[in-house]
Amino acid sequence: MNAIYNFLENSSRLRTVLFWVWMLSAAGFVFFAYTQSMTVGQSFSETLQHPAIALSFLVACMSVIQSVMLKVAESENPQTVRLFGIFSVVQQILVGNLIAALVAFFLVRSLRFEDRTEQFAPQWRWALVGGMVLIGVLTLLTLIARYNQMTPGS
Repeated sequence: MNAIYNFLENSSRLRTVLFWVWMLSAAGFVFFAYTQSMTVGQSFSETLQHPAIALSFLVACMSVIQSVMLKVAESENPQTVRLFGIFSVVQQILVGNLIAALVAFFLVRSLRFEDRTEQFAPQWRWALVGGMVLIGVLTLLTLIARYNQMTPGS
């Protein structure tokens, strides 16, 4: 039990785990979509024409973007990682990636005692803020599209 607690308090390991959860989930989806296209006898681009698969592909692409943004935040300071982690928890819950949301939550929790007076992203502020806005808008569009898929008559 102590080993689990120590792991959940190690922000460096949690950043690595979160990075790989995002990368492997994106790679796993691409592999799934590719195998689906091969079993049906379609090309990969034809498979992406299905709305549900296209939306999932968009979420997979957002995961790759977020993993790169995590590395950029990591190069800044712990306060930047913490704020990006809070954003990621909310965003991952909205898109349904609960494993990544849980890892991001524990990452934020592991940084709770870090200095909060540091400035958010002193070097890469506009890149991170722009990326977070992009991910936020894409998440909103994904939610709207999924809602429209689920409503009858659409």
